Amino acid sequence: MYGSVRSAIGARRQDHGADVRCCSGTICTELRKYSMKQRGAKGFTIVELLVAAVIFGIVLAGVGSFLIGGLRFSGAATIAADQLREVNDASGYLSDMVRRSARLGSSTGSDCGGDATAVSCISLVVPAADTAARSVEWYHGVQFHLIERGTVPAAQRSDDAWADDNTWAIVEYRKLNLVTCTVPAAPNPVPPCPAPAVTATATVTDGSWAGPYLVLDHVSDLSTFEVVGDSVRLAIQVATSRRGTITATPTAPQEIVVSLRNVD
Repeated sequence: MYGSVRSAIGARRQDHGADVRCCSGTICTELRKYSMKQRGAKGFTIVELLVAAVIFGIVLAGVGSFLIGGLRFSGAATIAADQLREVNDASGYLSDMVRRSARLGSSTGSDCGGDATAVSCISLVVPAADTAARSVEWYHGVQFHLIERGTVPAAQRSDDAWADDNTWAIVEYRKLNLVTCTVPAAPNPVPPCPAPAVTATATVTDGSWAGPYLVLDHVSDLSTFEVVGDSVRLAIQVATSRRGTITATPTAPQEIVVSLRNVD
């Protein structure tokens, strides 16, 4: 009996598909199980593996592109935020100095204190108070020059060939005790100490002025200084180039009009 069963199984193994479809009973059930095991043991074909690899590569490339784009956007946003902070800081400092001044003037080119590198400038006469006598004790001379970035002392600027050729910088010159006032021993009444004319601050190249000191770097060529009466109009924008992409902050120059408060 056992021999006949083995013979039947051996004969049916020659064509599993045909035997499984046409037979029934215990022997055919065993054949079906055996056939399914044989199919499962075959694994993936080369074509299936290649298709899976291609799909995985496409998904990976998409994810990588998304991540790179996100990093670039984050980097650009960080640069823009830093630039805007620098513009706000510089604008605030310039505004404070103008408000404190008793005299102001502006000029262009070499008339800016004899500075041949200047594009334009603002000249200020700033009073310094004697807190005890509550009177002006002396006047400082201050000049802000808009110059080509490449002419800024190397120690005060980073190495940036594009910026040297395409942007400007705002620098400051300062002369302490431009005029010293006589403060009487008795503070009442205190005689006025008039501010000198702004032309007294004309020359910054005679060695008596300190500077230049960098106030703002990477200033775009859309930035301007303009004196109108007793007010100054500032329009400031900075620009940088990163991987061939130029970022200007703000998108249009930030305009501020500041008036003197200590005009005598």
